[in-house]
Amino acid sequence: MKRIRHVLNQLPDYLRGTVSEADAAAIERHLKTCKACKKEFTSLTQVWTELGRIPEEMP
Repeated sequence: MKRIRHVLNQLPDYLRGTVSEADAAAIERHLKTCKACKKEFTSLTQVWTELGRIPEEMP
C-alpha cells in the first residue's frame, strides 16, 4: 500500500516530466502491474489533456 501511495503522489510530476529517469522507469514498471494506479494514471491523463485545452486568460 505504501508503494501505491508513493506512485500516486508522483504521477503529476511524472506527467510534467519532472521526475528522474530512474523514478520514471520505476513508475512505468509499477503501472504495468498495478491496476489501481493504472486506472488513476489514465484518469489523471484525461484531466491533464482537458486542462491543456483551456485557453489561458490574458491579464
